[in-house]
Amino acid sequence: MNLDRAARVAVAGLFALTLAALPAVAHAQVGSLAGKVVGPDGKPVPDAVVTLTQTANSLTATVKTNNNGEWVRAGLQAGNPWNIRVKKGDLEGGINNVRVTFNGVLELPPIVLSAAVDPATKARMDAERAQQAAIAKATAEVEAALKTGDFDLAITKYTEAVAALPGCAICYVRIGELQLKKDRTAEAEKAYLEAIKIDDQNADAYNALTNIYNSQRKFDEAAKMSAKFNSLAASSGGGGNAESLFNQGAIAFNQNKIAEAKPFLEKAIALKPDLAEAHYLMGMVLINEGKVPEAKKSLAEYLKLAPTGPNAATAKAIIDTP
Repeated sequence: MNLDRAARVAVAGLFALTLAALPAVAHAQVGSLAGKVVGPDGKPVPDAVVTLTQTANSLTATVKTNNNGEWVRAGLQAGNPWNIRVKKGDLEGGINNVRVTFNGVLELPPIVLSAAVDPATKARMDAERAQQAAIAKATAEVEAALKTGDFDLAITKYTEAVAALPGCAICYVRIGELQLKKDRTAEAEKAYLEAIKIDDQNADAYNALTNIYNSQRKFDEAAKMSAKFNSLAASSGGGGNAESLFNQGAIAFNQNKIAEAKPFLEKAIALKPDLAEAHYLMGMVLINEGKVPEAKKSLAEYLKLAPTGPNAATAKAIIDTP
């Protein structure tokens, strides 16, 4: 502490003793607090307003920091704790539950200021933290249910989470996944649609809906969902994944859009050469183009990757045809 501050602290202590001697405050036990305020860079903050509040007795006191960022406040009631808040421009900081030393000066550690968070941002951050905590709790409960193979209990836990947090898109995605494990496609579709209603950038939901609609031969809906998924993947730098590209190729093929299907399949194979069904469908595309030798090569690759796959018999028959 420099000489100037030492003198101020000494005066504060003397002031506290004088107050204690006065009849009007004969029964009050008082002391002083002293401290320093620094900014995010560690440098002293002058002219910062230091507000001290003793909630128990509705007492408030204020003081400003000097050129060295230092402050001293005498005559503070001892006993109940004080909360200290410091503000300078858009910077804030503080310390809570400080108890004044009777008839003495308590030296506090430096209070470091940081950028203040506006009420709206704080409310949003608090809501996000609450949502994350609820999701984490639901996930832990779901994991416990899954260990016992109880998918219905897992669905119930996520349903409870979305009841408390209706904006939880990921909860709906997880419900959709669990409903599919129970072969309840309609319920899964409903959950995924709820997810994209909340978050229209949720790629997982679009990909799942692509698979659902493709299996139901609702190719127009499947194409829309697949296109949206690939758009999101491309915008995030992922460029799409092999399975989703294969889905889009399959949708186009099933709609008899052979020319549109081919580039999707080529990209899927380039990304994942061991994606057997992509090789099979490429063989079908090549046959439609009249490129039989090339088609047989694709089908042979399919058989190499999936010798007992669902299309193995068809592939063998085509390869064996002169």
